[in-house]
Amino acid sequence: DYYWHSSRDLTVSEQKLQQLGFRVPGSCDPIKVVKVARGGRDKSRPAWLVLEYDGPVHANYIQELEKFLRKRQKEIGNVSAEPEQEELKRLAGQLQASRRYHSRLYVVDVALSKEEMLKQYADKSRHMVFAAEISNASYCNKKQREIRVSINNVLPVYINVPLRFHKFFEQLPGGWDRKADEEPRYQVEIAIGRLAEPWLVGIKGE
Repeated sequence: DYYWHSSRDLTVSEQKLQQLGFRVPGSCDPIKVVKVARGGRDKSRPAWLVLEYDGPVHANYIQELEKFLRKRQKEIGNVSAEPEQEELKRLAGQLQASRRYHSRLYVVDVALSKEEMLKQYADKSRHMVFAAEISNASYCNKKQREIRVSINNVLPVYINVPLRFHKFFEQLPGGWDRKADEEPRYQVEIAIGRLAEPWLVGIKGE
């Protein structure tokens, strides 16, 4: 429905789910089996993620938002009722925020082998490989199976900020009250070491 931008779930194939060591849900027929709860019955485990920055996945997401907004505008037409107009306003705001403010990092693949990910995604200007903790998020949606893994944590949780950049961050408004679409905004350059540990090497304010 394009209500939420962020998601910790990644849709995968049954084969991929099994490669990750998780069990594929059986029949979703409520007569034959008790409904599988979201989160599955498998314990979380370490894995490796590939994150794509400002690539085809983000571009496709923007295109889908634009397409959905046009569709709703056509369906609603000249209706002036508050719920319909609020929906159009929300969708337009979502599109604007996704173009300028929301993250352009998307999880595009997951595997148990770091070497496999590094070999398959060699473009370091667009792809980053990080350690993570994942769990089975497959569940039954009515009578259809949703095969997914959930990204519990991307590791490490924090990025080291060298002392020379502290002054820049100290003068920024912070805390939970600051909204993502507020100024000032800035860009950072991140290096990733052999052990997949990230740290800041550059920063540029707008």
